[in-house]
Amino acid sequence: MKKKPRLSICIPTFNRRKYISETINSILNQVADIDVNLIEICISDNASTDGTDAFIQEIKSKSSVNIVYSKNDVNVGADRNYLRSVELASGDYCWFMGSDDIATPGSLHKFLQEIDSDHDIYICNRIDCDAQMNQIAKRYWLGNNFGPLVVNLSDPEQFQRYARNAKSLGAFFSYLSSIVFKREKWISTTIDPVYIGSAYSHVYMLLSFIKIGCTLKYLPDHLVLSRGYNDSFLAKGQEGYVERVLLDIRGYLSLAKNLSSFNHGYFDALLNVLHKERPPLFTAIDLRYRANGATWDEASKVLLQAGYSKYMLYIANASKPILMAARGFVRFARHFNRKQTS
Repeated sequence: MKKKPRLSICIPTFNRRKYISETINSILNQVADIDVNLIEICISDNASTDGTDAFIQEIKSKSSVNIVYSKNDVNVGADRNYLRSVELASGDYCWFMGSDDIATPGSLHKFLQEIDSDHDIYICNRIDCDAQMNQIAKRYWLGNNFGPLVVNLSDPEQFQRYARNAKSLGAFFSYLSSIVFKREKWISTTIDPVYIGSAYSHVYMLLSFIKIGCTLKYLPDHLVLSRGYNDSFLAKGQEGYVERVLLDIRGYLSLAKNLSSFNHGYFDALLNVLHKERPPLFTAIDLRYRANGATWDEASKVLLQAGYSKYMLYIANASKPILMAARGFVRFARHFNRKQTS
């Protein structure tokens, strides 16, 4: 009888044929010293049109690891595709993996060891890379002075202490590929339709563990290489950048409100982490500089709802003409310099 896998690597994807081969191979290259029955790879393809399906079928035919592949008839959006990748899984634990990221050597063995301690969620650090996967910097969710740490997130005091130590929203699951979680806990909760389209449906599911009892183990190891400069919002220019920032703020504001029904202290704790990720004054000035008209009006409303001071919005408003003038001066200086040297 076939063993039930211990770990399912869940990969939601859409038109990432050029990258997903690296993602899958970074897992398959680690199985030489591992019982292949302990793992499976589950891929939910969101109606890709770039030949992803043919490539996966080719990989499946050669792999000793069980690969479960499902292609949606139509693009159902990122959130439903995240959820679908877990539906395909049968392992005790699931490891989310972005289809353009890479697992570091030894990461598979590390997680298989760690899940024997039976915590509900494990979270690791990542290494930021450029688009060609050249390493840029190590990212720490809790700072580089923390060792392994076990936190009972269902205890308000422990949750708030963990939040105080968090450097960014990565500590609260904003980065998909750093998360391993108990599948039994996941399937015992139900997605709130409000979070479909938020890009943070997976965070809602994981934070819902808190209401039924949840321990998290933070691993200081850097077990994932994160490909940068590949955000679809960047293709939209300045408006896309604004949209991306507001996505974070709206998402975590909503998640904080949801947790406040469990304990109000969770609201302030999570909002404070949001403010670390998106520092209030810098964020307000940055968005004001990039946004115009109705976009800034909408951004202002969202910032106020998320606890950003109205005085910071006044400062941001006042700073725009200064920043625009400075940009004009820099452009003039560059143009003048080119004329002088040509």
